[in-house]
Amino acid sequence: MNHTLARACADAGITLGFSLQFLQTPAQIGRVMHALRLCRKYGVRVVFCTGALASGEMRSVSDLASFGRILGLSGGEVFAALSAAQSL
Repeated sequence: MNHTLARACADAGITLGFSLQFLQTPAQIGRVMHALRLCRKYGVRVVFCTGALASGEMRSVSDLASFGRILGLSGGEVFAALSAAQSL
């Protein structure tokens, strides 16, 4: 993600979703952290989901919230990201 894409998402009112299913290497986590910084800068709404395909892959809300905090989101941003996922 770059600043041009982030600005276009903000202008169009697009919500970006991040799935924990695909975050398996430090490089992927770093890319998501960078994307989240751009989303914060340009006011793009974000959503976290587990990407679970089976019930055994499900994660609790507190797991998602903790991961959001690790990625650099504030408590309010984590709450907004998880609340937005419920409304989709």
